[in-house]
Amino acid sequence: MRLVSPLPDFCQEKPSPRPRNGEPRGSGWQSGGHPLESAKENRMKPLRLSLLALLFLWTRTPAAQAVPLLPLQFTPAALQFGVVTLGDTFGTLMITLKLRDPATSFGPIRVSLSDPRHFTVESDTCSGATLSGAMECQVGASFSPDVFGHYSSFLVVLDEAGNLGNFVPLEGIGAEGGFPGPPAPLATETTVSLSTDLLDFGTQPPGVLSGGRGFTLINTGGSDLRVQATTFGGDAPFNYARIDACAPQLVPPGGTCTVTAFFNPLTADPTQAALAVTANVPDSPLIVALTGNGAAPFPTPSGGGCALNPGATASGAKFLLGLAHSLFLLGLIYRKNISLASR
Repeated sequence: MRLVSPLPDFCQEKPSPRPRNGEPRGSGWQSGGHPLESAKENRMKPLRLSLLALLFLWTRTPAAQAVPLLPLQFTPAALQFGVVTLGDTFGTLMITLKLRDPATSFGPIRVSLSDPRHFTVESDTCSGATLSGAMECQVGASFSPDVFGHYSSFLVVLDEAGNLGNFVPLEGIGAEGGFPGPPAPLATETTVSLSTDLLDFGTQPPGVLSGGRGFTLINTGGSDLRVQATTFGGDAPFNYARIDACAPQLVPPGGTCTVTAFFNPLTADPTQAALAVTANVPDSPLIVALTGNGAAPFPTPSGGGCALNPGATASGAKFLLGLAHSLFLLGLIYRKNISLASR
């Protein structure tokens, strides 16, 4: 890794001044009150402290962020409207909400749709209700496409304080007609295991796509697993992308499929999201938490310091930044001692 511009004067090593003719060696150094060896030791002390501070920052483990389990669960795992002729309305499909933990409560509930233009709430016994124990409520929705294409939406369930209960994925396709309707839901359920329930992407520069991190679904039951959809939700789903090799398909007993997610932060902030996998399993949707931090852009040196190569890697940039800071402090001390010695 090289510097793109010459180092400032205080970053370059200067030759030590030689005593004048007839001047005893060491007298110039002693006039500033610092012997030669003492001056060198004093100049090196801030450098050692800076390097120790950098070592501490690089080796410190960031605190893990806990991702809470959403308090509500719902059946079926998603509302799949299938292919609907343009201008027609398909409805009403019902969703049933209940508490994941009967010992808790949630409410008063309010529901909303992320795409109210093409999806409509036709019936609702959840809004205004507070669920406790084994109580249930239902919401019915319909789908009305107006142009050809795929449609997706979420039925978002909140309480009055704005706490997220859960989000229900809704999907449909608008077409000219002649296509089959939605597939019949599987009457049997199966069991599934996830290879992980958390994908942590670490730190990523804004606008740069990360490498893929995936999770695998394993059908551990005795009947086919129907993965109906994988959908993003949570606080910042727009920072993530996915390659889905699971939905929509049937996974036989003992079979597996994989979903790969990517992190593309838009800002230099920590983000959290979730990837919901809807399938014919008792705990559907299965939630995989997504976390990542957008790295702050590398600062451009101003008012001194050593200019760095903008093409450096993240680790190299950290090292050069610490080196520039240490050289800056060392240069100030060096100039101060030269000034004292010249008096």
